[in-house]
Amino acid sequence: MTGTEFERHMAAVLRRRGYSVTITGASGDKGADLVVRRHKWSPLIVVQLKRYKGSVGVAAVQQAFGARTYYRADEAWVATTGRFTRAAEDYARRTGVVLIDRVAMARRWGV
Repeated sequence: MTGTEFERHMAAVLRRRGYSVTITGASGDKGADLVVRRHKWSPLIVVQLKRYKGSVGVAAVQQAFGARTYYRADEAWVATTGRFTRAAEDYARRTGVVLIDRVAMARRWGV
């Protein structure tokens, strides 16, 4: 599965879970692959997706954090098929970015 296919797949998964989803596009996404919200009045969430076998580092968290500001979102998530480095976990804790690894993805969304 390519990165673009993964984005489409995750968009479909979130739509099935009741989210309204916009795919930002591969280039110029400003750090967010998806922009989602549950209802008009619910929080706007930017999602940075990483289809990795290994560990996702700080850069992905920085991208999501920047996207939260750019899109004026209420929340930022980084979701990966891999794991996160300790540095990424620390940065996320300090910036309020939500990290969703492969275990949490399976538990949350059945992916």
